[in-house]
Amino acid sequence: MAAADEAAVRAVVHAVADTDSRLTNARTPTAAGQAYDIAFKSHIGVRTAGAGNTLPEGLRIERPLTVSKITYRGETAGTGNLVVELRKNGVAVPGTAATIAAAGHAIDTSITGTWNFVAGDRIVVQITTADSPAGRGLQASLAGVTA
Repeated sequence: MAAADEAAVRAVVHAVADTDSRLTNARTPTAAGQAYDIAFKSHIGVRTAGAGNTLPEGLRIERPLTVSKITYRGETAGTGNLVVELRKNGVAVPGTAATIAAAGHAIDTSITGTWNFVAGDRIVVQITTADSPAGRGLQASLAGVTA
């Protein structure tokens, strides 16, 4: 294909130039409201009560965050109830606890609410009651947006 100039090529292939006004977005981006989802493995191996063995010091939050959903999931099922909660700076976060029956240990268990965190907060997944005999692994996923 031959064309006299760049504009002629774009006309033939129906492409737009990077200066085309249809590509502009006049909205000013803001720090608030951007997706900020976090997934982390808190326990590896056989589950035991406590803050976990992968991030016992907690996952540090880097910017203000509002979480609307928390999903817990184990690798394998154990026997009995598994009770977990999120802790912020060592203190239980109200409304984040989940009691997970044995049949639900290895599938997603989600809870919804509104939880706010600020830069510097440390989050841990705390097993308050381990299943017995215990299954393996635990992870948490947080669905959030910057605040």
